[in-house]
Amino acid sequence: TLLEIINDMDSIMEEKFNKTFQEIKQEFQKVFRELFKGGSANLYMTDPNNILETGIELEATPPGKNLKTVQSLSGGEKTFTAIALLFAILNVRPVPFCLFDEVEAALDEANVDAFGEYLNKYRNKTQFIIITHKKKTMEFIDTLYGITMQESGVSKKVSVKLNCESKIPFSYICCNVKPSKVFPLHKDNASFSDAPILTKASTHLDNSFVPPFVYS
Repeated sequence: TLLEIINDMDSIMEEKFNKTFQEIKQEFQKVFRELFKGGSANLYMTDPNNILETGIELEATPPGKNLKTVQSLSGGEKTFTAIALLFAILNVRPVPFCLFDEVEAALDEANVDAFGEYLNKYRNKTQFIIITHKKKTMEFIDTLYGITMQESGVSKKVSVKLNCESKIPFSYICCNVKPSKVFPLHKDNASFSDAPILTKASTHLDNSFVPPFVYS
């Protein structure tokens, strides 16, 4: 009957949801500790006896703090916790393509570095397009794309390809940049295409790497 079919579907949904929830919960705890260099985090159902209608709560305690609720965290900690959950979901359910739109905007330099290092784990697994204004994030990618307006009312796309093993392959960063004076810097191991991107890509990736272009 129709009711039997509905009951069967409910049972399957409960089973699959509970299985996936437990996998993401365990992965979230592991990713959180790795990103925060310690601490603890947890996911739990508000009504485990009613899985199809339950809510999900999140607890996070960064190292050195005695906090539980997300509301007690700083803006950067909330952002990093959300990123940890996002990475946990990607680890459980990998995808070939992912778009990040300034997800790390609220992070400080140290946490942006941890964010970029973790992205390296998806090498040859997931292609990322990352929209960002963080120079630190730009250190971890292969190709930079930017939009600049060197002439009033005229937008122009500029790009540069960076060859460095420490970068995330097949990943891209898009960023809006202001007009500025461009200075070409040439290195044999740095190739570029079309025109320079106007961004201060860092030069401390290794002793031999210098980005083809930086701006003042």
